[in-house]
Amino acid sequence: AADGSYSFNNLPAGTFSVAVSGLPAGVLPTFDLDGVSSANSATLTLTTGQSRTDVDFGYQGTGSLGNFVWLDRNGDGVQDSGEPGIAAVTINLTWAGLDLTFGTTDDITQTTTTDTAGAYLFTGLPAGEYRVSVEGTSLPTGLYATYDLDGTANSTTDTSLSAGQARADVDFGYRGSGTIGDRVWFDTNGDG
Repeated sequence: AADGSYSFNNLPAGTFSVAVSGLPAGVLPTFDLDGVSSANSATLTLTTGQSRTDVDFGYQGTGSLGNFVWLDRNGDGVQDSGEPGIAAVTINLTWAGLDLTFGTTDDITQTTTTDTAGAYLFTGLPAGEYRVSVEGTSLPTGLYATYDLDGTANSTTDTSLSAGQARADVDFGYRGSGTIGDRVWFDTNGDG
C-alpha cells in the first residue's frame, strides 16, 4: 500500500518466506525479521490461526546532502578564501515524501547543526525532492543572507537528489548588517 503496509491472508500453519522486490535504486536494508544478512527476505513460522504483524522490512537511502554555512564578509555571494564558517547553526531538511509534494502528510524533516567549521551533512537519504532551510533564530544576531543554491538568498533551497547521489553544494552565505566608520582627520591643534 502507499504507506508501506502489506498483508497475506488466509494462510495455513507452516513455514513461510517473505521476499521484497522492486525496490527503488539507492536504498540499503536496515532491518528485517530474521536479520539483514538475508537482505530483502525473511523466513518465519506461522501456527494455526496466528496473525504475524512483525514481518517488517526497513530501508535507508544511500544519498547525502550538505556543505557549508559561511560568513560572506564582502557580501558577493561567493565563498572566498578566508571567509569563515558559522558554527552552531540549525539546518532543517525536509523530504517531500513519495508524492514529491511539500506540505503533505508524508513529509519527513530532519535537523542538524553546523560544526565548528560551519559544515553540515545529512546522510542516508533516498532519491527525491528536498527543502533545506537555515533556522534564522540560530544565526548570530544581525546577519542577512547573501547566497543559497537556488539563487533566492532567502535561507531556503529546494533541490533534488538522485539515487545514491552525494550533494556537497548546498551552501548558505551570510553577511553582517552593522557598519563601522566615521572620519579620519588631521587634528592641527591636537585637542582631540
